[in-house]
Amino acid sequence: MSEKTTTENIPYFAAPTEENWSFQTGPLQFMRAAHKRHGGVCRISFSDREFVLLTGTEANEFVWSSSDLWCYRDSRGAFLSELGEPHVTSSDGEKHRAKRKLINKSFSVSSNIRYLPKIASIVRDHLKAAAEAGEKVALRQWLPRVITRFNLETVSQAAVSDEEFEILVRWQLHFISGVALSPQKQEAHYSLPSYLEDKKAAFDIMGRIVDERLADDNPPDDNFQQVIEAREKAGTPGTRDDLVNELYYILVAGIQNTTHFTITMLREIYSPAGWLDWLREELEDWDGYDAMAVAGMERLKAFTFEIQRNRPQVLTLPLLPNRDFEFGGYTIPEGTLCVYCPPFMHFDEQYFENPDVFDPKRFMDGAKFSPKHNGFFGGGAHVCVGRNVTLLQGPLMVALILKSFDLQDVPPSDTFLIEQSGGEAQTPCEVRIVPRATEPASV
Repeated sequence: MSEKTTTENIPYFAAPTEENWSFQTGPLQFMRAAHKRHGGVCRISFSDREFVLLTGTEANEFVWSSSDLWCYRDSRGAFLSELGEPHVTSSDGEKHRAKRKLINKSFSVSSNIRYLPKIASIVRDHLKAAAEAGEKVALRQWLPRVITRFNLETVSQAAVSDEEFEILVRWQLHFISGVALSPQKQEAHYSLPSYLEDKKAAFDIMGRIVDERLADDNPPDDNFQQVIEAREKAGTPGTRDDLVNELYYILVAGIQNTTHFTITMLREIYSPAGWLDWLREELEDWDGYDAMAVAGMERLKAFTFEIQRNRPQVLTLPLLPNRDFEFGGYTIPEGTLCVYCPPFMHFDEQYFENPDVFDPKRFMDGAKFSPKHNGFFGGGAHVCVGRNVTLLQGPLMVALILKSFDLQDVPPSDTFLIEQSGGEAQTPCEVRIVPRATEPASV
């Protein structure tokens, strides 16, 4: 941190709010109260540490346009410690831009929409198997396994044993659940012998897949192969570790994001508000098998937009500046722990009427998010590379469930402690999957 500059002149917002919300129990309500009182900059405390909180449209515009200001390796150390030097994200400046050029095509709509019929078939099989078993499933663990299974048969085609499959999923779930923990808890989380064993095995499995792919004279035309060919075209073939990391992106990175997105949709659909019947009306004429038809479902599309707006799963992201910077009339020193809220403007009345009300109909008749006011996937250089994948896979899985199955005992939607992608505040979301009285005929 700069020797001359401190954060002492930045106002401090203490918890809880007048409504008794803290940053932990009601993060969105807490941040809105802080913004109302202090504007887009204030200090807050969370998990025994102090942060500078940045909120509002101006904060997003500033963060999204200043990727070289932030030091990823210190602000999100779990990714570096667990995934190694080849891993980069949107705060890694030039390294991120170079990596993005290599993997962008594999996350494009065209590269992923071609697999929707196969994905739909695999999802249907898993739904039928769960219904036939007659036992409750924990969606928080079940969905990542379904997603990983269809990833292994589509975007990163590779043969793995059942044991190897379980290791890959188990390791990724354990890894991501520790990302949002404090450094002290994180160290303990990643030091468990069972985790270390799974981590080594998972990298051995991905390494073997890379070796087999490089030795294959007739490789499949999947998304992983697109990355390999992009490297060859760029004249940067990369090391084995580079390719393992890129396989990780395609195979298991993001399975929790799609899981959380899908669960959030389902919990709202099965809420007392009655969106289940509204959405099923649109599904009446769908045969349940034409996966491409899902893209034309206006109600489902509007519902997906409103989930992004009113039920964002990631409320905050950590930042660590590598130099002093000016924002909101304050000088914030190098090395200051910062946190910002990408979807903050989703709840701003100047952009959305009655922002606290969940109403998908606001996005009917062609209404869309302005990219400037949609922080669900970030923006600028910080937009999530997996955005297209989640928006293709999540609604498809929801449509398949609503068409042919019912979910029983769905936990109610939590409008205060919004589901986040890491940490300990998640419900397992145990449900029973049962067939609907009438199912579409196979075509």
